[in-house]
Amino acid sequence: MKDFIWIPLALVPAIMVAWFMLANYLSIVLHRCVAHRAVELPRWWIFTSTTLTNLFVLHINPRTWCADHRMHHAYSDTEKDPDKQPDVSYLQWLWGFFKHSPKASDPQIQRFTKDAIFKHPIFAFFSHPIAGPFCAVTAWLAPFAVTGSWIYATAVWIMIRITGMLVLSFQSYFAHGGDRGWGYRNYDIKDHSVNLTSRVALFLTAGEALQNNHHAKPSRASHAHLSHEWDPGFQLLRFLERVHVAQIPEKPPLAIVDSEAADGAHPY
Repeated sequence: MKDFIWIPLALVPAIMVAWFMLANYLSIVLHRCVAHRAVELPRWWIFTSTTLTNLFVLHINPRTWCADHRMHHAYSDTEKDPDKQPDVSYLQWLWGFFKHSPKASDPQIQRFTKDAIFKHPIFAFFSHPIAGPFCAVTAWLAPFAVTGSWIYATAVWIMIRITGMLVLSFQSYFAHGGDRGWGYRNYDIKDHSVNLTSRVALFLTAGEALQNNHHAKPSRASHAHLSHEWDPGFQLLRFLERVHVAQIPEKPPLAIVDSEAADGAHPY
């Protein structure tokens, strides 16, 4: 057993690498670039991020994710919203999430993802039903190949998925519970979105827990609209801009004096 004392310590860098790859792929590539076109990224970065993250960290179907997210904005917190209805308990939401398994071939998914990029072979492969089981295996094999320890590989595999569920809970359930008192609102919009104040939630979700800001201004690259708000994903995006990977068409300052936000601000 002494040979396995290193495993808990070795989980920390593995989870941090996984966070970086998922923050880049999910928050920047799929969300801010592909789904909302709030940032410009070269195709090589999009497809490299898609390939590495899906194969070695966690499979996220690019087509169904983008379609679900666009439907979420179109039907926020209503019965047509894929997985973010506000009037359910956490366990009901969790059960709905596990039941929700759309396919890229579904007509509704096709309707919301007519962009040419979804026809690219890399997006097409990772949107195929076989990609999920295939990537589940390769994501376990990657840490096993590096360390030769099946215990470590299994621990990494499980921890990444537990952390992923925690992230999804923050940004999908708790950040859409305006009447539950989980956060505050800068914008008086029709849905139940809120901005979570927890730094842990903001870090884990790469700033995606600032849902009220994002729903009010979905085409804005930064989810932090006021000086005290923190968007780690946008900071990562700024880094990518500095190394000439990303281009941000609209560059709002991190501290915004927005009359609409001030007039509509009211915490739940």
